[in-house]
Amino acid sequence: MNRKTGPAEACGKNINDMYRQAAVCFREGRLDEAEGLTAECLRIMPAHPELLHFYGIIRLRRKDCLNAEKYIRAALLKQPGVSRFHTNLGAALQGMGRHAEALEACTSALSLDRDDFYALNVMGNAYSALGRYEEAVGRFKKAVAIKPDQPEIIMNLAHAYASLGDIENSICCFKEALRADPGCGQAHTDLGNLLLKQKKYAEAEERFRNALGIDPENEHALCYLGVALIEQGRPGEAILHLQEAVRLRPGLA
Repeated sequence: MNRKTGPAEACGKNINDMYRQAAVCFREGRLDEAEGLTAECLRIMPAHPELLHFYGIIRLRRKDCLNAEKYIRAALLKQPGVSRFHTNLGAALQGMGRHAEALEACTSALSLDRDDFYALNVMGNAYSALGRYEEAVGRFKKAVAIKPDQPEIIMNLAHAYASLGDIENSICCFKEALRADPGCGQAHTDLGNLLLKQKKYAEAEERFRNALGIDPENEHALCYLGVALIEQGRPGEAILHLQEAVRLRPGLA
């Protein structure tokens, strides 16, 4: 004989289904759908810590750091022992320029999970924002050691090295980021810019062209490519790229 599903059980199953669907939408970048589904779940279960945290993450992805903080703190009140809640609170605080508070939140995360590479990454960003680049490098290096296939973190390490004036290590990191993700146009652009500063104009040109192959409207790559071409005695080619950069962003003129 089949057992009938009670109202509470049916409600829970429905929320689980909506939450799973919201997570898929979030991963696919369909934030409006993810937010709508999560809001509906919270209407039914307003005190659920995972739902509160997930809604905060959606607000964080939208760069609404103030509301991200609100919902993630609400999740932490219900369930304070989850490292990723502290980490994402740190990310929200860091996004609002509250770097010291972000460091505290991530320290709490690491006390719960010392291998929380994202907490280390957020701490590195906070230290960089505070101009404490050596500490930033230390955190980014630890994060990369735990999760070596994350180009975003490797690029953060590259920028921290560059801020310290350690151009060689910065270049090595950008190349490592591109091994992890050859399609990262920003890494090609940033690497090209460093090569440009080293007067390695032909190598810089190659990187800017790679970036433009990924995103033809990358105005920074267009502008820097123009500079690299001028330095190689090719002003005619350079003007075409510089004009396109100005067309895309008139403020560059």
